[in-house]
Amino acid sequence: MEVKNGGSGKIDFSAETDLSTPREKRYISPKRGDFLGTYFGQMRECGLLTRAREHKIPIPTEIGKLLAEAYEESFPIPIDRFFEIARAGVVDRGELAEMLPLAPSKLDHDSQEAELLREILIGGDENMDPGQKRRNTLLAILNVSRKTARGAVGQDALRWYWAETEPDGDFAEVHTAWQHYQAADMLRVAYEALMNHAIFGIEESADGVAMPVLASRLVEDVPDVPFDGWLTTLSASDKSLKEMQEEARGEEPSLEVIMTVFASLWRKWGEGVRAC
Repeated sequence: MEVKNGGSGKIDFSAETDLSTPREKRYISPKRGDFLGTYFGQMRECGLLTRAREHKIPIPTEIGKLLAEAYEESFPIPIDRFFEIARAGVVDRGELAEMLPLAPSKLDHDSQEAELLREILIGGDENMDPGQKRRNTLLAILNVSRKTARGAVGQDALRWYWAETEPDGDFAEVHTAWQHYQAADMLRVAYEALMNHAIFGIEESADGVAMPVLASRLVEDVPDVPFDGWLTTLSASDKSLKEMQEEARGEEPSLEVIMTVFASLWRKWGEGVRAC
């Protein structure tokens, strides 16, 4: 970021949000954004979002609309001005200070927004009560937090703790359920990466490309071995699931990088599937 006109001037963050900026220097690495990969799944599970019946685009539920309205009411600056700043990529220090209440740690506990969040996440209103499973999840999160040095755990760290640690103890059932969820979420992200890989193949041809030709191009680097043998080789990677997914979501990853995610999930869950 660049500070204009000295320490009391404006902050220019346009380079970090420009799609032409190199991936490693952008605020959000994926050019298509990160909403579906990071937020949609959790917001859907909380009952805030769903997919439209016809076009399948994420839309808010009735509870989601209520929370959005409460959030807008608590917004410290006009919404239109916020989007003007985002489009310009430049913010005045004074206006930035006005936006500090947007930080999660600054949530007004007596606000309508906070009340709705409590009802949605913990229960209280019989129409919004998420049930015992969500309460157990919150208790499991607190249990994981106690194991950390600072007594707290972030969303990303919790996600990968559940994905890569074997369930045990009092919350093994909750842990197992979320491990299944994370496996499904990783599979979805890998499928998206596979689709993007195919799209890049189409974009490389100015005149278009026939489907059989595209398919042959996509698999031209696949070794001439049985498919399960290839997956076995890929699954031998010593990288963590988090590292594998980050590489698969990178800038134009190779088919092998993407398929390593599939292979690792196949190694962990495949035996159980074949036994069914």
